[in-house]
Amino acid sequence: MRDSGPSTSSERLLDSECLPALLVYAEPGSDMSPQEFDTWFAQEPLAGEDARTLRYRAIDGQKPTWLAICESASISPESLGAGAPPSAAPPGLSMHTRTAYTPRGCRTHARCAPADIPAPILYTLRVTLAPEVDSAFEAWYSGSHTDGFARVPGWRRMRRYVLHAHSDVAAPRDAVERRNTVDRQEGSGDGGESPSRPYRHLAVHEWSHAAFADMPEYAALVDTLDGVTLKKSLRAFEMRVFELYPPRTS
Repeated sequence: MRDSGPSTSSERLLDSECLPALLVYAEPGSDMSPQEFDTWFAQEPLAGEDARTLRYRAIDGQKPTWLAICESASISPESLGAGAPPSAAPPGLSMHTRTAYTPRGCRTHARCAPADIPAPILYTLRVTLAPEVDSAFEAWYSGSHTDGFARVPGWRRMRRYVLHAHSDVAAPRDAVERRNTVDRQEGSGDGGESPSRPYRHLAVHEWSHAAFADMPEYAALVDTLDGVTLKKSLRAFEMRVFELYPPRTS
């Protein structure tokens, strides 16, 4: 599949600011009906009157299946709802995490029209590295690595964030007991992903189609973590692919 939209890095990328983001990952348990989950997920999360929330469904076969991204200038650790009563989260959830992120900027292809956003496909990268290479990673990813994404047909834009706070609302194994942990991460954590130590860096890429991974231009980007130092400093790494839910209608 070849998209007629943005495809070459020779064209200008537009740099802009982006709002703080709240990411909510969720998975219904076996005792939760699809209707009950849909009703709850349509209202989650809430992060202020100015919030803009988009919801996504996984298409990569991994769990959690559901992701909501809420952008708002008012997002803070308090947005995680750590002080809310247990009834705020349905007991049927098998997983429910809320993570607040501080923005590090947005890069959009110059040929991306306003109508192209939000794009139908979302690719997320979450990574934690040794603290001493954080600055080098941020400079590389927002620079030459994102320039490489602009070569891939169908790429629309990239938003990048760094961890601010995290709340594990429902334990991944069982949601019978609500467990909240708010962990403000001023530095990078080691040891991989856990409820109280989530990934530090987040990059969110939007695409016009789901076949980007089959493109030779994308294949050239895989395993291109710049330099031996960054590769050796990798502590945790995750890539996911989602589709906008419900899909946009033309």
